[in-house]
Amino acid sequence: ILPLVSSKTSKVPLVSLETALADFNTIVTNTLGTRPKSILWSCLHDIRFLLLRMAHGEALNADCGGGSSSSNFLLVLYQLYSADMFATNAEHDESLEVSRHARGLSAGFLVGVDIVDSTEFHRHDARSKRLERGVADAAPMAALCSILFYNADNGKSSSNAKKTTHDLSGSSQERKTPPPTRQWEVYKSKFLLGLIRCAGHRHSLGLTDSGCVTSRGISTGRKNVEKARSFADWSSSGDEASDSALGVSSLSVRAKSSRSRTTMIEEYSAGLRPMLTLYAMFDQLSK
Repeated sequence: ILPLVSSKTSKVPLVSLETALADFNTIVTNTLGTRPKSILWSCLHDIRFLLLRMAHGEALNADCGGGSSSSNFLLVLYQLYSADMFATNAEHDESLEVSRHARGLSAGFLVGVDIVDSTEFHRHDARSKRLERGVADAAPMAALCSILFYNADNGKSSSNAKKTTHDLSGSSQERKTPPPTRQWEVYKSKFLLGLIRCAGHRHSLGLTDSGCVTSRGISTGRKNVEKARSFADWSSSGDEASDSALGVSSLSVRAKSSRSRTTMIEEYSAGLRPMLTLYAMFDQLSK
């Protein structure tokens, strides 16, 4: 199904690879009803959708008639390998901007997170709201691109431990463990913050599943709710100030605040859980 070749040990002829790649592009075109502008981005979105569905715990066999979670997770690894190959091909077969966009997405996302979290950021004008929504929506793909493109040391470090592994062709080889200075490991807290923002945005839109379940599976869950940028305001400082003005003791205020936070987390647990699961999946992929 997926045209794969290893640059080190694969015995697949180049002609067979090109034939398989042409067949793959034909299948994708026939499935979508149109030829995708970029096979790289089509592959990246496939990976993102599959990870989202796994994070939501959806039955993946509703569309294909079979396949366990473990086999579909292995499919993610093959798709990542394909995306890396498509990214290399995009530098030659597609416009250079396509490859630069994919490789620069994670860095742009991190800059966006810093801007949104700045104390000088004004959240009330339309442009700022668009930026907040953009940061939230880009979080899953930015995390994926970070792991795909910036998870290796590129030969800059020789102190990393080596492990004997098997590549996708089945042959054993030694590889270094990912360095502790890789982008995901250094900025994982910001990626987590972005995924939480994404959960809040999806909650405000009333999305209760991955959003990519077909009519053959369970119906997509969407509630009619008022649109907002994110979760309800989690800060209880306003309530505490009003209670203090009424002469309520600080102890009772803290107790009320604690109960409020607990209720808030329980209320939004259904929206938070998939993105936290997705974060854990990304963290495992980075290793």
